[in-house]
Amino acid sequence: MPSKDTGDSLLSVWCPLIPERKIGSLSHHIVELERVNDRYDDWRASMRNKKIANVHIGVLLDRIRILLMGIGIACASNRNLADLLQAIISDCLRKSCLLSLEKVKEGKPLDVTATTERFFSSLRFTRDIYPEEEITRAYDSSGFSDNEPEVVSKALELAGTIVMAAYLRLMSPDPWQHIGMEC
Repeated sequence: MPSKDTGDSLLSVWCPLIPERKIGSLSHHIVELERVNDRYDDWRASMRNKKIANVHIGVLLDRIRILLMGIGIACASNRNLADLLQAIISDCLRKSCLLSLEKVKEGKPLDVTATTERFFSSLRFTRDIYPEEEITRAYDSSGFSDNEPEVVSKALELAGTIVMAAYLRLMSPDPWQHIGMEC
């Protein structure tokens, strides 16, 4: 066991699923983080062979939820840590989706982008959802009253594109590089 004098020279825990800014405060959970990293690697390996073209947003959200459930299992002996890690990852995913929306919303109708933004702002990645229902709720709560079916359809399509990008980033070795210090 290292002494207090050598504590600063310890190697950082490697877990790319946790943003670099947050991993330092979690380094005393090295065993759990190693298991989380193993689960992440296993999830990425299992998802590599899965179809992604023309896949419904609900399927992609389920795949992300499976990853978050795996983190809960990896930290089963420490439920508080599991909740904390799931919250960190969900927050980063939400920020990632909202930043992606900011980049693509120019030229799109305000009601579509506002509905999509409201959807992502309230999206809980750790639970099973029906995107159509959630987007309809987001539309209803945004105060718009015209063309609901068309707006919901376009918002669902836009959200699907953004979730696809977030999913593909999760498959990469550094999922948070595009949002840097935002997360």
